[in-house]
Amino acid sequence: MALPASTNQIALNKRRRKLSLSKILIVFLFVTISICIISLQTYLSAGQQIDAARSKLLLAPQSSSSKSNADANAQSAVIAADAEEKPIVIAHAISLIKCSKSSSVTGFLDAAAILRHSIHKNSVHAKNSKSRSRYSYQMYAIVHKSCAPHSTPLVKLGYTLLVQDHPVKPEDIKGEWLRNHIEGENCCGSAEFIKLYGK
Repeated sequence: MALPASTNQIALNKRRRKLSLSKILIVFLFVTISICIISLQTYLSAGQQIDAARSKLLLAPQSSSSKSNADANAQSAVIAADAEEKPIVIAHAISLIKCSKSSSVTGFLDAAAILRHSIHKNSVHAKNSKSRSRYSYQMYAIVHKSCAPHSTPLVKLGYTLLVQDHPVKPEDIKGEWLRNHIEGENCCGSAEFIKLYGK
């Protein structure tokens, strides 16, 4: 049984769109992976250049009479280079807004621990790691005041707590539609505004 020409044309157009989307997705993935590989190579190359420069400072040929002065100069140059290269501190923030279900809070705390562990393993503080990072970190937890009793584990994980109330109360919202519907928006309504403290 043959389909009408218009139905065949519609089906053919749908297949063409799917193929086009597939091609676009493949190209996007290829470009993204290429950029990641190039970035990684650049990062590793820069680390090797820094190591080579430090080795040259420490292993430069010296005469026997000036060896102790050269050792002292090389060591002070490395110390000065390290002092100039204080790690850049990156702030990472999470928010605990709703805590009515204990299973959700437990899952949130597990995720916060995993996030901190992952960031730590990729920072300057990682021990016995291949990480060559120049970055330190500071963990922040923006916690709604109603969830403050659940935030003790975050302190033990190394998070700095910022316990806050809504920065904008629903009654202070000028737009009538938003004022009337804010509590139904997203997961947490107006309590979600505590993320504004993460500026």
